[in-house]
Amino acid sequence: MDFSFFSNLSKRTKIIIGAVVGALVLAGAVGAAIAIGNSNKSEQETCEHVYDLGEVRVAATCEEPGVIVFTCGECDSEYTEALPANGHVQTMIAPVAATCTSKGATDGVKCISCDKVLLAPTETPFLGHKVEALKAVPATCTSAGKTEGSQCSRCGEIVKEQTVILAKGHVVVEVQGVAPTCTEKGKTPSSVCSGCGVVYSAQEDIPALGHSDANGDSTCDVCGTLDVMSYLAKFAQEGTYAETNAAVGDSVAGKVFRFYRKESGLDQIQIKVDGNSISIGAMSKELYGTAADLPCYVSGSPYTAEGIAACYYADYVDIYIGVGEYTIQAADGVYTLKITETSKITSTNGSGSVKVLTLA
Repeated sequence: MDFSFFSNLSKRTKIIIGAVVGALVLAGAVGAAIAIGNSNKSEQETCEHVYDLGEVRVAATCEEPGVIVFTCGECDSEYTEALPANGHVQTMIAPVAATCTSKGATDGVKCISCDKVLLAPTETPFLGHKVEALKAVPATCTSAGKTEGSQCSRCGEIVKEQTVILAKGHVVVEVQGVAPTCTEKGKTPSSVCSGCGVVYSAQEDIPALGHSDANGDSTCDVCGTLDVMSYLAKFAQEGTYAETNAAVGDSVAGKVFRFYRKESGLDQIQIKVDGNSISIGAMSKELYGTAADLPCYVSGSPYTAEGIAACYYADYVDIYIGVGEYTIQAADGVYTLKITETSKITSTNGSGSVKVLTLA
């Protein structure tokens, strides 16, 4: 078609023609749409809808509903329904125990599906250390020790470290020996650890020396101890001694007295020492027999005094009186005879029957 003529028309004419053409086109389009709409309406009104199982367009959540759309397989007709919200599925949030250095928390609640916390746990403070002392261990000669420390009794964490103390090692000292005496045993030197007592060389006993009397004077050459029985035996030899009458005021310590026997046994010779109740005398062997012929008596009853030595003979008894305190059990009680360096004779029972002996 040749539209060249259109270009030669006036502007006013062109506008009129365009408006007419546009109106015709619009009328045709509307008519076509009305025809199509009438056609679909007709189909839907006559379709026996068969809907599918539905298509979920919006999924439901724990808190929000969803949307499902059902479509007819014959005419594509659709309708929608709301899907209910799922609701929360609760589960517990386990509590967290507080420790000495970290905080804890109480239990809580959350949704197992969406993890939303429904009941928040509450924070609990940390416990702090429960400090207890670690005792110091002293070092010994052979084992190491430790200084005092501390740790938490709850979690075991060391709060204060213990420091190792090295073993001391043995400290050897010499123990002096003990020299034996005439009557006491001695000890050899030894060596021990002053810290723990470990013995490096043990002490051994040295036997007592025993008394030595090289010059025969009955006195030990080493310690000066008098061998009383040996000394008394010297007075059994005629011509080796002299005798004088014992008298009131004579000293008695360290002396030998001879008591002559009275065969009748009725008249006894007595020496009272320092005015006490104990007498020293000789009693008739015919009256009491040899076994009872002892050197010490009180109130006519015989008793012995340890440390007062005696030698018995047919006509007399020799007695050595040494310094000391002697407790004596008599028939009528217990008596104490105390001899000192200044003890003296305070009375005698007759004159001339008790002699003081001295070596010539």
